[in-house]
Amino acid sequence: CAACQPGSFSAAGATTCFACPAGFFSPTTGSAQCTACAPGRFSTTPGATSCTLCPTGTFANRYNSTSCTNCTAGTFAIDNGSTSCLACPAGFFSPTTGSAQCTACAPGRFSTTPGANTCLPCQPGNFSAAGAATCTPCPLGRYSASASATSCLACAAGSAANATG
Repeated sequence: CAACQPGSFSAAGATTCFACPAGFFSPTTGSAQCTACAPGRFSTTPGATSCTLCPTGTFANRYNSTSCTNCTAGTFAIDNGSTSCLACPAGFFSPTTGSAQCTACAPGRFSTTPGANTCLPCQPGNFSAAGAATCTPCPLGRYSASASATSCLACAAGSAANATG
């Protein structure tokens, strides 16, 4: 009897070897069964001798995956072989699917909740630095007249701001 080649298997008494189905693999000769790809790995074609790690920005959360799923907007997977995606933290966002990392909100913008796919502008009277989870009210004696302010301006001589914001 001839041993089945890697990527194939047969039961006892079989007259032929069969290719492992997609999502399974067999790394050695003479296999009686194929092994399911572990979570975070996949194989797309029959006859695989190994499984491939899901690339960054994607995940596979079950055994015998034939593909990886893109992380949704607002989430990311920084490592190869991920089994899930993580929500972007407050102050960061991910606008597209398949992100490997999140982007800090630009100065003058913010995101309060994890999993944001966009950042919102600070309202007039407030400002923020990059990566802000909230906007900060302008202190007494300072103001910002427009949205998305990155700092507050001092009141001009002859004027005052006697409240924050």
